[in-house]
Amino acid sequence: DGIDINESSAGGSNFTPIRPNPDSIQEFQFVSSNFTAELGRSSGAQVTFVTRSGTNQFRGAAYWNARRDAWNANTFFFNLTRTPRPVLRQNQGGATLGGPLRRDRTFFFLGYQGTRQVNGASLSTSQRSLILPQLSDIRTPQALGSIFGGQSGRNGGVAVAPDGSNINPVALALLNYKLPNGQYLIPSPQRAGGGVNYSVSIPALFEEEQATINLDHGVSSANRVSLRIFGANTPQTRPFSQGLNPPGFESRQDLKNRNVALTNVWIFGSRTLNEIRVGRARPTGEITGPGGPFLQDIGMTRVNAETIPQIPGITVSGQFALGYGGSSPQTVFPTIWTVQDTLSLTRSSHTIRIGAEYRKYQTYQSEPIFRGSLTFLSFPDFLLGLPAGPGGNGTPFSNIQSANLASGVDGRDYRAFDASAFVQDDWRISPRLTANLGLRYDFMQFQSDLSGTTGNFDPRLYQPPPPGGQTSAGFVLPQGAPNPFNLPVVNSSLVDRNPARNFAPRVGFAYAFNTPDGRPATVIRGGFGVFFEQINEGLELDEVRFDGTRQRQYFIENPDFFPLVPSEEAIAAFALPVSVQRLDAFENPYTIQGSVSVERQLPWEVTANVTYLWGRGVHLLRTRNINAPDPATGLR
Repeated sequence: DGIDINESSAGGSNFTPIRPNPDSIQEFQFVSSNFTAELGRSSGAQVTFVTRSGTNQFRGAAYWNARRDAWNANTFFFNLTRTPRPVLRQNQGGATLGGPLRRDRTFFFLGYQGTRQVNGASLSTSQRSLILPQLSDIRTPQALGSIFGGQSGRNGGVAVAPDGSNINPVALALLNYKLPNGQYLIPSPQRAGGGVNYSVSIPALFEEEQATINLDHGVSSANRVSLRIFGANTPQTRPFSQGLNPPGFESRQDLKNRNVALTNVWIFGSRTLNEIRVGRARPTGEITGPGGPFLQDIGMTRVNAETIPQIPGITVSGQFALGYGGSSPQTVFPTIWTVQDTLSLTRSSHTIRIGAEYRKYQTYQSEPIFRGSLTFLSFPDFLLGLPAGPGGNGTPFSNIQSANLASGVDGRDYRAFDASAFVQDDWRISPRLTANLGLRYDFMQFQSDLSGTTGNFDPRLYQPPPPGGQTSAGFVLPQGAPNPFNLPVVNSSLVDRNPARNFAPRVGFAYAFNTPDGRPATVIRGGFGVFFEQINEGLELDEVRFDGTRQRQYFIENPDFFPLVPSEEAIAAFALPVSVQRLDAFENPYTIQGSVSVERQLPWEVTANVTYLWGRGVHLLRTRNINAPDPATGLR
């Protein structure tokens, strides 16, 4: 219905996609290349759809469809472990109703769709096939020692005692931790032998409630007002957070769409029409659900335990992974405002459209993922958890391959806007020849953080620190940001300038060769255009996230602690070098596209078409290591 519904924080895709009721859609258009000057901000495909309006007659429809697991086959690994066929049940129903509120003047259209899905058949979301250690349901130190006694970690050293007396208490607590249903967090295999020995299907839950409300009112014969409202709630429950998760690490996605568009169409005589549109789209998403086990349940401590009480990610390579993935919890609240005005003129053989558009973006995004992670190369390493050296496992290598911990500011509240203008002339030069001439201009602003907590790094300001010292030279802050260290201040978008020369010409033609009886038999079509890309907001967010000031990461190889994770001060020496990503004053990427096609009408109502496409990308985005030496001089 003419407004932007893309969630730009996901790079143009949607974290919260819209799945409209098909019976609510009147018109659907997919334009893949060489589109007119009315369309912009992307060199790829453009998808538009228009929802239905009511008429002078009451019309409605209803539907319902179902899916059942009885129609599915079981998977190979589920048959191998004798796991029953996964559950799959879906019920989806909807209805539409349209008609007059006031005959010949005011009309309504209503649409509804509801979906309920219990899906245990999804390989990525609902099923896990794991290679688990040969555990039994008796998990005392003595029972574990009888199974794994004498086994050392991947790098050798101290072995698990036959009586299990040297098994780490945190590992023992995790092995005996039970879920609310009474099952072990780390389950026992379902069969003996090598390879996959455990398969499980836990249904993911998907629900949707969506509604469409459309109103059309004829103010006069020359003026029409339309209101389009769409809303959807799409909660989902996913039973696994990571690829090697056993059951117990469920997350919930709460996705919502709230879109509204108001359009006013004025007709001035038989040759002039003006269309004004104002709209707002809000495709929000929130991932919640990190629950137990908590640190206190297994006797582990961590410096940020008061604010983030969940266990870290614990991975035993090739076997299982405990804990929640890197996208939970997460909050994305984008809002896109759109204001458009298009004037259409018909003059002789010319159909001219002149328009302008303004879009404002507001995005709040938060990912407080500071639980950290531990990695073990084998299950005996997990059981022992000893540090390296004589006081540990007696080798130069810890049983813990690596420990990772991050801290920082996670919330971002960004603002940006786009402004564009275009003129398009479709000129029917003769009955056989039509030309399409257009010019578009786009201004696309870089993101700025409303809270002023971002920063950037400018290598032009960098100066090496004195021997053994430190330096903050090169770091800059935006206007209005807290600045206790008196760093240089730059504009709010953190770049020198925004690209402002984004002029995009568009040219197209179509010529028909007629048969002797006057019918068009062959048509040649061609087009050429320049198409500017909007800067990927996700790229900008990453650039700001790694600005060198907001987050720190600590990576300890062969750590000598488990289960007590010390404070940040104690592990300061293990802080990773600050990996700074810089926002540069680059140009908007664009592509130059051209195409020529020949279409021929053949006998028996058959058409043949041959098309040649050409494209070239300019100012495409890339990352560059500013510390890399020059290949010619060897200087940095």
